[in-house]
Amino acid sequence: MDLESIELEGIELGYAEFMEFAEADYSGHLDPENFGRGFEIKADGIYVKPLPPDIVLTREERAALTQHPRGRPDEPALAFPFTPRELKTFLDWAARVGDDVPIDEDALHEVIEAQKTQPTLIAASPAMTANQSDASLGAHIRQRNRAFAEKNHERREARAVEHQRWRDAAAEIQRKRQRPASKRELASLVKKHLDLSDSEDTIRKRLAEPNLGSG
Repeated sequence: MDLESIELEGIELGYAEFMEFAEADYSGHLDPENFGRGFEIKADGIYVKPLPPDIVLTREERAALTQHPRGRPDEPALAFPFTPRELKTFLDWAARVGDDVPIDEDALHEVIEAQKTQPTLIAASPAMTANQSDASLGAHIRQRNRAFAEKNHERREARAVEHQRWRDAAAEIQRKRQRPASKRELASLVKKHLDLSDSEDTIRKRLAEPNLGSG
């Protein structure tokens, strides 16, 4: 999906929408205070997670581990609400600095399509302050999140089956080769073999996950 498409102009997504396509870890758990590599999700946006005060680092090391797209670590790296274009800018920046932002691309597509066909309430309300964490959100947000969690659980189970299909195909491709393919090359081969719309980078990440098939 082209997040910069003019067709998506006017669409805004908030906390609840982001939680729909934010991807859980291998155990199926999504911890807003430890999201991806170095982020935390709060009511008003995604923040670069501060380093523990007692960690010993050089100035250069600390700067490298606390990079911020606008150089303002006290502000969200991606504020809620946000447009698809702003999401792409955030994801591009994170990729450039080597930070992982785990999202389900299929779920993101579904969320945006839903926004195109019906108006929805943005999850960030005036009553929420910048310092609120997921645990302190209002009951109305938690109720919505429970419904989203059920939908996400079903979606993740389906995606887990699909990702295993990718890994099985990768294993079969490797077995037929005289020289093992590199991770990037293998992702390209699997994408072509299964005619996948997912990016090669996404496929490569999934192929690196534990293989649950019988082989």
